[in-house]
Amino acid sequence: MVGKSKAEGFNEFSSKLAEIQANNKKLIILFSGSKDLEGKSWCPDCVAVEPVIEKVINTLSDDFEFLYVGVGDKTSWKDPKCIFRTDERLKLRFIPTLLYWGTSKRLEEDQCLDEENIKMLFEED
Repeated sequence: MVGKSKAEGFNEFSSKLAEIQANNKKLIILFSGSKDLEGKSWCPDCVAVEPVIEKVINTLSDDFEFLYVGVGDKTSWKDPKCIFRTDERLKLRFIPTLLYWGTSKRLEEDQCLDEENIKMLFEED
């Protein structure tokens, strides 16, 4: 079964990324609006895609690791200087964004609502 981790903010993301890469796992990352104390994201699109992504992620082998990353509150995310937007490895434009780390494969916004799109993201070329 796929391993699952969470990170809140860029520093925690960077730490988790290094940890997961040291284990040589295939990495799937979901970038989402951060969650409140009740576990709900401020981003309605992020809330909508979570169960769809979770369903597909749960079918993956233990070769994969899934990392959920909270990008911050709405104000932080909307800032054009947000580190998730400016980091050369990420260059996020939208949330939710689901990506297969180390490849150019990514799904953005409502593309993440389609199970078939998500499954194709994990297919080897």
